[in-house]
Amino acid sequence: MLRILSNETTAEVKTSQGSQSVQGHFGSDTKQFKYELGSANLYTRWVNDRLSIELHSKDDDFIEEVSLTFVLKSPKSASEISVWSESYTDEFETGMQACLPGIETQKQKRRGYWAIWIAESSAAEGLFFGQLPPALHPLSFQYHPFRHTLKITWTVNSFVLAAGKIRLSEVEAVRGKRQPLADAWQKHWNMQINKNLAASSRIGWLAGTEVSTPHEIREYITSLKNIGIKPNWFAVSSSFAVTGDWLEPADQFRRKMSDAARSISESYCTPGLQLAPFLVSRNSKTAEQNPQWLVNTSKGTPVLVNGYPASKDKCHVLDITNPKVRQHIKAIFTLMQDKWGFKMFIVDRVSDVAIAGRRADDSVPQGGLLRDAAKLIREAVGEQSLLAGMQVPLLSAPGIWNIQINSESMASSLSDKCALNTAETMIFRSGWNTVAWLNAPAPLPMQIFQSQNNTAFSTLRNAVALTAGAVILTGDPRTLNNTTDLKAFLQIFRECQKGRVLIRSQFGQGVNQTLAVKNSCGRLALFNFFPKKNTVCLTDSLLKSTLGIRSILSTSEGTVFNSPEIHIGLPPWGHRFFKDFQSENSRS
Repeated sequence: MLRILSNETTAEVKTSQGSQSVQGHFGSDTKQFKYELGSANLYTRWVNDRLSIELHSKDDDFIEEVSLTFVLKSPKSASEISVWSESYTDEFETGMQACLPGIETQKQKRRGYWAIWIAESSAAEGLFFGQLPPALHPLSFQYHPFRHTLKITWTVNSFVLAAGKIRLSEVEAVRGKRQPLADAWQKHWNMQINKNLAASSRIGWLAGTEVSTPHEIREYITSLKNIGIKPNWFAVSSSFAVTGDWLEPADQFRRKMSDAARSISESYCTPGLQLAPFLVSRNSKTAEQNPQWLVNTSKGTPVLVNGYPASKDKCHVLDITNPKVRQHIKAIFTLMQDKWGFKMFIVDRVSDVAIAGRRADDSVPQGGLLRDAAKLIREAVGEQSLLAGMQVPLLSAPGIWNIQINSESMASSLSDKCALNTAETMIFRSGWNTVAWLNAPAPLPMQIFQSQNNTAFSTLRNAVALTAGAVILTGDPRTLNNTTDLKAFLQIFRECQKGRVLIRSQFGQGVNQTLAVKNSCGRLALFNFFPKKNTVCLTDSLLKSTLGIRSILSTSEGTVFNSPEIHIGLPPWGHRFFKDFQSENSRS
């Protein structure tokens, strides 16, 4: 049985002055322990299946990270150890193809976020560690099978005074089988939320920066209607969203915004606006007149971040712990909603609000900044407006955003790897759509609906249609030469909004195992996220025992499979899409 060696635990604190670590005694026999690290002491407790840590600082310092590294012991070899994590990243990093989120693996090195489970086999009881609400200090896990170590890291990014204390987020630490523990952990998070999702606002269109006049907006919406696409909302994007001078716009700009919202409303769409309210251009009046509103470096100079990809202008970040900044943000959204007429907002660059730096209140942790930013905007716009957060970590603000978008637009950097990473992550985020919020991929450009022969784009389309909670499309609809793929995508997406998604990650035999995703409305997809062709043998017994399918299957082209054994070929990075034949007949 996999167990923790109690006398080989290492504690580490990373500060602005460097890192300090010390080895100590921690485990089942010792529920409490003190680690002395020079500039700080760590007090740890492991009681009632909960791991708690409190940091006591001896000096004024900036605390970046706190970590505990456990040494695990097992009679099994490293290659036999099975590892699962809720997600390997909160951004769609195109270089991380080795590990899928939410899937068991025997890779040599595994990094995950929010929760991890390690066992000697998929069927064995293992060790489960999970972030408990609220996620004030986001957790990451790093497991090395050959070193037999598990490193748990709390991201702090806060200043602390001498003799000050920081109580880190608690971690659930239990032993058992993966599925019941993971389900119970997610249910615990969902119980924190009492919110009705915007079920009628799941499809939106984000216009590009080239749309600048009401006439162009009407042309876009008319073109969408002519091809039979009816988005629930239509949002405008603009390069001036980061200037920060929203409350003192030029008359021409003020009229432009009001006319845009009115033109969208007249087309029977909810008017939306994309902006980055926490960023201000370094050349803006806001930054010049209110330097005390900005997040500063340790040297007292304002933190600089990149603007939008199309802009070379650098930006500063507003400090939301400053009461005057909070009033300023509320005034911005009141203006946009009550004066300009926007009822939906795509809040861009949300993660920048938690950037490391000095603030009016240095005690607010990274996760607290993300949550407070979301609550601030929600209080300003009320419960009726639709909020979509761009680059929002999974558990940072549950129940506040209607839609969570985990990456920036793919329009400028769409590649096969980017498409596949997006597909993988949306599949494993589907379990969070039912209660907490709607997960959405980055705005999908028209390019993925015009590349009929691109396997990765086809995989992305069907993965999103089957599992996403919301969809945002972007680009010029007037350029669409063939709308077949787009209409089929939206038809499947609307159909799959009802019913639950069942995921089987260990589907098939061998190293390149197939990922099976079944919707209770009668859709089944087999995904091959590997660069080599894969063949899956579907038998009656496998379909019944693994997916609960007790009927024959058909494809979208009308091919019917009624043999007791079916061999399905999956191309590299590809998939196959099926319908439950009897379910289709019963619905008709």
